[in-house]
This record gives sequence, C-alpha cells and structure tokens, in this order.
Amino acid sequence: MSELNDQLKQLIRNSQKVQRICSAYDLQTPKEQVHPTTRKQLDDLILSMQGTLLEMKDYLQTQKFLKMQKHYTVREVSEMMKVTEGTVRNMISQKRLQSVKFGGRTLISESSLNECLHKAENENE
Repeated sequence: MSELNDQLKQLIRNSQKVQRICSAYDLQTPKEQVHPTTRKQLDDLILSMQGTLLEMKDYLQTQKFLKMQKHYTVREVSEMMKVTEGTVRNMISQKRLQSVKFGGRTLISESSLNECLHKAENENE
C-alpha cells in the first residue's frame, strides 16, 4: 500500500509542476509559441504521469483480483493436499495448477485448486 501512496504523491507533484508551467503561459498562447524546452518538459511530465497512472491501475486490478477469491501459498496447498511443496511447484511448472506471483510469493487461487482437483478426479474415473 505504501507503493501506491508513493505513486500518488509523485503523481500529485508532477501535476503541480504541470500547473506551474501552464500558469506561466497565457492560455491563449498558441502551442507553437511555447518555448521548445518547456514543451518538452510538459510532454515528459505528462508521459510520466500516464505511466504512473497505468502502474496504479495494474496495482489496483491485482489487489481487486486478490480480494475476489481466496488464495493459498504453496505451503498451504501442500499441507491441505498432504503432498510436498515440491510436488505443488511441479504441478505449477507443468501448468496443471495455475498460480500468480505477487510480492515474491507464489499464490494459488481457490478456484484454480478446485479446477485441478476436479481434473484429477475425472482422470481417475
């Protein structure tokens, strides 16, 4: 969450810079008459702000995804299924079990685990 706060602070700082630069020019000033260096600064700031917004969007979408369903660590899945962590990791690498990397941790959604178990049951019938 502190990463999101840092990005918000940077976005605010950049928007304040844009406001200061824009206020130095009359709004009626044609773009061609704005000094090229100033135009470049504005363009760079706007691109930076767009990049920050995209990063924030990705972060928030990930947070929303993680809150939508229960997730388990490799250790938790291995304990539930009574197999080793290595077995769980092998299933992930073989694409038999879907996972997501988040904050250096491998997380397995409850729906992915259920799907894997359902496939295993069908194979054994």
